[in-house]
Amino acid sequence: MGIVKKGRKPFVLIRSLDQYYVTYELNAFTDKPNRMVEIYSNLHKNILDAFSKRGIKILSPTYVRFESLKQNGQQDSEPSDTSPQLGLTN
Repeated sequence: MGIVKKGRKPFVLIRSLDQYYVTYELNAFTDKPNRMVEIYSNLHKNILDAFSKRGIKILSPTYVRFESLKQNGQQDSEPSDTSPQLGLTN
């Protein structure tokens, strides 16, 4: 039993043309809304796998804000209590 609803064909919309990328929206329908987390995860994995097989890499720029500790009267070796904690996830 599939998770994409039969009779409702998935479709892609081009949502915007931005400065460095195009924003797409993939639309599909399901009868299993309680499995949305799993559906999104599988969808993202399948997209990445399909791109990888074709040698396409998705470049996702990351913007990190650096704050000068000296502006807050701290030494460079002292962490700021107000600095956000950065974590990396796979």
